[in-house]
This record gives sequence, structure tokens and C-alpha cells, in this order.
Amino acid sequence: MQLSNILMAKTIVHESIHAFLSVKRKDCNAGITIEHLNNLEFEELIKEYFDGTCATAQEEHEFMFDYMVPTLSKIFTEVRDDLIPQSNIDYVSDYNFYNISQTLNGPLSSDHPWSWIEFFNNISLMGLHDTESFLKKVKNNDVKYFIYQQYNSISRNFTKNCNN
Repeated sequence: MQLSNILMAKTIVHESIHAFLSVKRKDCNAGITIEHLNNLEFEELIKEYFDGTCATAQEEHEFMFDYMVPTLSKIFTEVRDDLIPQSNIDYVSDYNFYNISQTLNGPLSSDHPWSWIEFFNNISLMGLHDTESFLKKVKNNDVKYFIYQQYNSISRNFTKNCNN
């Protein structure tokens, strides 16, 4: 199965963060840095997250969930019109998750219209679904998990044509 353009971009950015974190774990002073996250120096965060408690990929995913999702969402917001065809943008503009929830006996009890902010946040979580934070904040909440699944399903069905 081929990925839609927005999911290819998500995967590229996700894997680039893995590469960035790998370099930073070896030498926090190498390359560019992120000065402060959560009022901690980046070096302190690296030491906190990469303490060997979990496998490296899992530690990186925990870090991404806790600190990188807003940045990822912002990046995807900025490239939306280049990567998602106008026909797909138009199609989801009136989409309401309540309708599909009723069809699937889902957890929604009222209207829940499409939101690009929610969409980009949820696709940013793809690949982070095994993190403790995801399990606590998304999977343990029936509504949030249903919405996550629906946005991800729709993102896979976007066409691969660009607008440029």
C-alpha cells in the first residue's frame, strides 16, 4: 500500500527526529540544538529520557510524544495545501465524526466536526501508539481513541497527488 503525501511527509519527519536524537545522545553539542523544553536544557532532557530504562526507540518515541507533537503539527499545517489535494480538503470540510460513530456504534454522542488542528495532531501521534503517554492520554479515552483512529483512516485514503 502506498502512503498519501501527508503520511509520507509525516514518516520522513518522524524518522528525521530519530536521527536527530541519535546524534544528540552521542554529543548534545553537535549540530543545532533546541534550547529549552519544559524549562529544562535540552541536554538535561536527553539525559532524563535516554537513561536506559526502555529500548532506545521507545525512549525516543516517549520524547516525541511529550515534546515534539506540537512542532510536528505546526509543520504539517504549513504544508497542508502543498501535500493534500484540494479535492480531499473539500471532501473533509463538512465531515462529521458523529455520523461514522453512529454507523460503527462508536462512543460519540454529539457532533464532532473535522478539525485540521486535530487532524495534524492525530497523524503526528502515528508511530507513537505504544508510548506510556499515548496509552494514558489517548487509548484510555474512548472518544479520543476513536477520533485518532478515524483521522488516521482518512489520512490513508487521501490521494497521492500534490497541488503544485
